[in-house]
Amino acid sequence: MSRINPDPHKAGYVYQPTNAVTAFFPAGKDLQGMLDALSEAGFAKEKVDVFMGEQGATQLDVSGDMHGDWVRFMRQLWSTIADESEVLHRAEQVLKSGGSVVAVLTDGESTQRESAAGILSAHQGQEVTYWGPLVLQRL
Repeated sequence: MSRINPDPHKAGYVYQPTNAVTAFFPAGKDLQGMLDALSEAGFAKEKVDVFMGEQGATQLDVSGDMHGDWVRFMRQLWSTIADESEVLHRAEQVLKSGGSVVAVLTDGESTQRESAAGILSAHQGQEVTYWGPLVLQRL
């Protein structure tokens, strides 16, 4: 099983995922087939994070509210200049509406990136996105 609603900020606030492929899933969508396909493709359970519902939104803390004034300030600044913030805000909306966000952590190489994106897309993942170190790529 993958990690459900993990704390991505355990080692310090994470402004965006790095070397991860993400997708949104609507409320009620069964994710087990997709999780099985990721496992069969070689993605270990600790490389697949599933955020679900309000608890998932709280864990992601897109606004930085739970991480102090500096993080909140940086988040507000970042949201005015970065296109990536739109995707993060949509992720928060999906979660608050009862949906799920899946993040597959990759090594950044195209083979893993394409494999993860293909699996997420094949299971009706919406807004499949790769988050590189300095790039956001819609897949």
